[in-house]
Amino acid sequence: MKRFYFVLIPLFLCAQAAVAQNLRVNEALSSNSSTFVDEDGESVDWIELFNGSSSSVQLQGYGITDDPTNRFKWVMPYLELEPGGFSVLFASGKDRRGLDGRWETIVAPGDLWQYTPGTTSIDASWINNGFDDSSWSTGPAGIGYGDGDDATQTGAITSLFARHTFSVSDTSALISASLHMDYDD
Repeated sequence: MKRFYFVLIPLFLCAQAAVAQNLRVNEALSSNSSTFVDEDGESVDWIELFNGSSSSVQLQGYGITDDPTNRFKWVMPYLELEPGGFSVLFASGKDRRGLDGRWETIVAPGDLWQYTPGTTSIDASWINNGFDDSSWSTGPAGIGYGDGDDATQTGAITSLFARHTFSVSDTSALISASLHMDYDD
């Protein structure tokens, strides 16, 4: 596997200037050892894009690279990023173009979560829809302590249980799903 080194994140997104102002690299991981895996279960480097605009952004034709002399090393296929939406690009060297590129964020940053510190064990039924979490705390994500970017401060705890209800209206259109939550201990 080729290693990608990001020095000041030499990532070039090439497209219309007006759109580029609202499209940004939200997060990048250049030494992924196991935190997030691709569709083959491999831990490769990745880049997360965020659409900060109030309208969809069409990314087809954007270029991404780790080589400043070849700004279109990989050209994105059809990919529509909804307002407030995120998309993860794996820097794996695999040219995966089979999906239609539609990604949706069903739990947005700042949405309210129910949570309780993981300082004691709880009943295994906490993952079920009917579980009574009314005694749990409620707060917007990110949740955590100590790095200054958390909307909900928990104090110095090393783990927590978190719940958030969401609905998927057409599960037949769902190809895959991933969960990424900002929690800092």
